[in-house]
Amino acid sequence: MQSSLEAHTRMLSEQMGRDVHPAVAFLDLLGAENPNDIEDFVILKETSFTDLLQAAVHDQITVLFSRNILESRLRQEFQRARRYKLPLSILFIDVDDFKSINDTFGHSEGDRVFSFIGRFILDHLREVDFPVRYGGEEFVVTLPHTEGDVALALANRLHEASRRQKERPCCAVR
Repeated sequence: MQSSLEAHTRMLSEQMGRDVHPAVAFLDLLGAENPNDIEDFVILKETSFTDLLQAAVHDQITVLFSRNILESRLRQEFQRARRYKLPLSILFIDVDDFKSINDTFGHSEGDRVFSFIGRFILDHLREVDFPVRYGGEEFVVTLPHTEGDVALALANRLHEASRRQKERPCCAVR
């Protein structure tokens, strides 16, 4: 597309006898191919595209990965584990009674607690682990190169650390 856009920009510039901006050439090129398809295209600023991509990949509250990419990542990790005969473990984490936090303190405070939970999970994982907010108060962590007993030990450490954390104020819930 880039080379045809550059060629079309040059052609328009020659026909009009002046410089034509690539955006004008792009719109002209779209119209020339099929003028009824223009609504199929969206032009975004790079920052808007980056924001959109970020929102598709990461959960904005927890900063963990979003469910949108879990399936493809699981498939990749499973294929890698099978190909190289490596262990692979998956943790499922569910936060008990989270509804009562929202009901008691409101959704803004609930979001603050979720933000804390995301940081808490990240603080207890390796860089290669893949934490995802699966939905609501559920999380999935893909643990590449991890045997089941090691994953179970991590799950127990997370549970114990969260139990200790519940005894201290975690994020100024009022």
